[in-house]
Amino acid sequence: MSKISAKTSPQKNTSIIKNILLVSAILTLSLFSTPSTNQASAAQNLTIPEISTLPGPDVKDQEAGTRNMLVSKTLPRLIITIIGFVGIAALIFLVISGIRFAMAYGNEEDITKAKNQAIYAIVGLIIAMLSYVIVSIIANLDLKASNANKITATTGSEIIKLIAQNE
Repeated sequence: MSKISAKTSPQKNTSIIKNILLVSAILTLSLFSTPSTNQASAAQNLTIPEISTLPGPDVKDQEAGTRNMLVSKTLPRLIITIIGFVGIAALIFLVISGIRFAMAYGNEEDITKAKNQAIYAIVGLIIAMLSYVIVSIIANLDLKASNANKITATTGSEIIKLIAQNE
């Protein structure tokens, strides 16, 4: 049996290692070199986004305070989102009641249950729509009192008197 030897000379190993180190040094230097004129001119043309495109409260909202932003923007959005989920649930229950009605096959008890579920789903959908309208109206109201008549009333009769004075 003859052994095949795949030994390389130490000089070849040293030259291979030198070549690998040389190539890696050149690549490293090319990555961290100064930018070319095209890159420098592109960097000078960068634009900072306008404040209106950035997330977060506007300057006006920041001046008015966190509570004003919470009451005027965040809560109405949250409530409208919840109302949307309620409306979607009502539609899903309406579809389920239709399927139950189709699967009743003349069974009066199942037909009555399906009709009642459809009525409840429609009522829920109407309530969700009306509550969306009410929340939208309230969110768009300007509840600030005039400087002359600041609202300080705490009882119903005081509120009625203030309303009568403003008319």
